[in-house]
Amino acid sequence: MKRFNFYLPFELFERVKLMAKVYNISITKMMIELIEIGYIKMLEKNNI
Repeated sequence: MKRFNFYLPFELFERVKLMAKVYNISITKMMIELIEIGYIKMLEKNNI
């Protein structure tokens, strides 16, 4: 598996951390879910 460095503004990281706590999953998994949701939305927007 390749390592992926992902840099976030501190405020955004804090929001992701709170969401992960609410849904009781790890911060890493929450970030992956949000990236996947954004990617799907981008594909839908571009009609691919």
